[in-house]
Amino acid sequence: MIRAILDTCVLWPSRQRDFLLSLAIESTFEPLWSSSILDELAYETRQKLQRSGVTITQAELDSAKLLAEMRRTFPEAECRYFDAAPPRRRLPDAGDDHVVEAAIAGSATHIVTNNLKDFPPDAMPDSLQIVTPSDFVTDIGLRDSNACWRALEEMASRSGERGPKQSPAEILEGLARVYKWTALAEFLVTQLPDRIRRPIL
Repeated sequence: MIRAILDTCVLWPSRQRDFLLSLAIESTFEPLWSSSILDELAYETRQKLQRSGVTITQAELDSAKLLAEMRRTFPEAECRYFDAAPPRRRLPDAGDDHVVEAAIAGSATHIVTNNLKDFPPDAMPDSLQIVTPSDFVTDIGLRDSNACWRALEEMASRSGERGPKQSPAEILEGLARVYKWTALAEFLVTQLPDRIRRPIL
């Protein structure tokens, strides 16, 4: 089973986070994070909400609710890394050491991040792959397209609360456009279940 540390930069965009965690619910991989990653996520979420006009109090409540839901849904995801081995050598940013330490403590197979340069291969354990979200979800899609469509259907069932109701195909279109997940989208269209309307890519 793939065990993947999800870096803060991957969890912060809400639609990307939703899809990744929906894939995890479909048992395509086991998500991992640390308390430091969640603290960073809470901070970035509060800042984003306040920039959109949400009050400080409401932003704090919403960010706390997000973390509580993640912990409830994935109770085994939070890695304890106090005794974990450090990276092989100093990272470009020492502030990222905790990500690698959490990966080692959690026996992760992957770190999913947008910041590949911050995790040079020669500083990583041989068993640990550093991948972008795009490559990660594309690999999952190639292995289990049905799980991807089920995740998209689940996201579609929850849509409409804070915006327009969307179909699974419309959500896929949005993911491909916003996050440049063209390879995933083009492949999933070739594996389209009969019950889902074909997206326009």
